[in-house]
Amino acid sequence: MSNSKEILFHIGMPRTGTTTLQRNLFQNTDYFVGMPVHQDGKPDRFWRQAGLAICKPTSPPGIQCVKNKIKTLEENAEAENKRIVISDEMFTSLGSPLYFQEIYANRIKAVASNSAVFLVIRNQQEIIKSRYRQHKVWRQWAAIGLPIGYQYTDKKPSLFKLIPKKVIRFDRWLKYGIATQDHNWFSNLNYYQLYKSYCDILGSDKVFVLFFEDMVKNPEYFSKQLGDILSVDHNVVLKALKDKKNTSKGNYLKRIRKSPVNNGLGIPNFIRLNYHQFIGKGGLDPSVDGELRELIQSTWGSDNKKLSRELGVDLEAKGYLL
Repeated sequence: MSNSKEILFHIGMPRTGTTTLQRNLFQNTDYFVGMPVHQDGKPDRFWRQAGLAICKPTSPPGIQCVKNKIKTLEENAEAENKRIVISDEMFTSLGSPLYFQEIYANRIKAVASNSAVFLVIRNQQEIIKSRYRQHKVWRQWAAIGLPIGYQYTDKKPSLFKLIPKKVIRFDRWLKYGIATQDHNWFSNLNYYQLYKSYCDILGSDKVFVLFFEDMVKNPEYFSKQLGDILSVDHNVVLKALKDKKNTSKGNYLKRIRKSPVNNGLGIPNFIRLNYHQFIGKGGLDPSVDGELRELIQSTWGSDNKKLSRELGVDLEAKGYLL
């Protein structure tokens, strides 16, 4: 259990229920000070600023600004008996490979000396497949660069301004991602090294690891664990998790509507609702077996064993390859 006065940083990871926790839990102002929202449903600008300040590649001047803001919020949190939680997927997303994590850990410590972090991880096979499906549905997202099948727009070369060129086959996408993982988000799937990056700076007693598999298959247990970390009743967490399916379905339909493949055409509803299967024809649907399974195991298996021993958790039972 964490200290209720600690500033909690959620090292968010795509495809691990981060959005569910942000929208359904951390924005609950009865218990938390940290993620108030605007009318558009997005987190308050300050918390995005906090994530940006910590995650910029170069030393940002915004760190001191964030530090000052947190000091002010600490007074409110203590007076109202609430927790401060900063949650952002930027810690492990597009421009944040594994070697950045030590930098982030030091910046978190600089922002709040009484800080703790927690991660929600998901077995590599499933998170990779989920990430690939996400790219196919919202094809302007390119988490490991152009070779996924994207090209820059002529007007504004930017990683966030992409136009679809093609959808690359899953096996090629995976092999390329692992081969170049030192410079992309795949490197963060080495969960042992990710965990150690924060332990080495903050101390192992300040770093908590939870599992997406528990969130989905054993929400009562997950809620108890996260409730202890957050110092809130586990029923508060459990209620947030019960809304996860609605959140996921809503996000899925939103991605379909925004997909450049739709191009504003009146695509029949049955195709839109079965979009993964529709564009999954021709060997594009993700499948991990044989060679790909061996590739994942050889890449992260030994470190999964180390993490399993370190945490005292049977990761193999949760689908991790050891």
